[in-house]
Amino acid sequence: MKPASPPSKRHSLQKWTTNAEGFSTLLIDAAGGADSHPSANAVVHFRYILWSGPGVLTNTYDEATCTPKQSQQEQQEQQEQQEQQEQREEKMYEIKGEQPSLDALHRARMGEQQLQPILEHTLRNMSPGDTKIICAPVALWIGTPLHCVTTTNTHLWVRINLVAADETGIQREMKYATELKAKGGILFATENWDQAAACYKEALGWVLKGKDRLIKNKERGNGADTTATQLAEKEADTLRVLCHLNTASCHLNNGKPRRAVSRCTRALTIDRTSTKGLARRAKAYKMLRLYDQALDDLREAFRIDPKDEVLAKKIKKITCIKRS
Repeated sequence: MKPASPPSKRHSLQKWTTNAEGFSTLLIDAAGGADSHPSANAVVHFRYILWSGPGVLTNTYDEATCTPKQSQQEQQEQQEQQEQQEQREEKMYEIKGEQPSLDALHRARMGEQQLQPILEHTLRNMSPGDTKIICAPVALWIGTPLHCVTTTNTHLWVRINLVAADETGIQREMKYATELKAKGGILFATENWDQAAACYKEALGWVLKGKDRLIKNKERGNGADTTATQLAEKEADTLRVLCHLNTASCHLNNGKPRRAVSRCTRALTIDRTSTKGLARRAKAYKMLRLYDQALDDLREAFRIDPKDEVLAKKIKKITCIKRS
């Protein structure tokens, strides 16, 4: 069998991680960070090589083949078994050229069932430039992966390198919005309320552009029911709520409770169960001396999260203010 290419010399072996899907991965060459992982429906460009072997997980690797190191006896036994199997199958199969070359560049869109599940799950947690090793039971590969799987070689091994990930317009818009929200957080921490609010509002503008694009795609029938579309919609709504609530906090600190009420109401229109939205609007109502409305919001928040002691204290405090 064709051996995998050796990993880069700058790699740093980490521990194996086994996920809920039932296969294990090991990062052998890290180039990016968690923030640069491909988004839900990005187009990924990657190289990989596939071979079979035993399901032995070890952090020690043969640099020549990128497979687990074994004792001489184990290596000899495995080689003999492989030779016997290859001899039996030589008449039935043409071995050369069946495995994908690591030099071949593959392209696919995430979330559209264009990839083997174990490849897609792995690529979602990689950054461009990263290389990982996958060890998975043969049953997790859809279709017939290799004819050389034997009683000894019960697992598939994959060495995969993520070359690049192309973001669609929606991803770019969400990325801009996330960056602006982070910038607003820095300004908020330094008490620059007006500038922070401006960043949050600009972030909302980008989120709404992405949301509009999603709606248009659904109207055209482009991925209306895909997991990727659902994830993108959820991400957009979550970011909208956070930006509205953060803008409300800026207005509260600037002594503008009516504007804060408006922002919180917009956030609650998107997520009625947001306890932060209810508590923040209650604070604005309190500043306006609208104690009944403040109590209604706090009681609703406490109903959603009855273990929140801070909410209970706020309810008691406003009740006392009303009685005085």
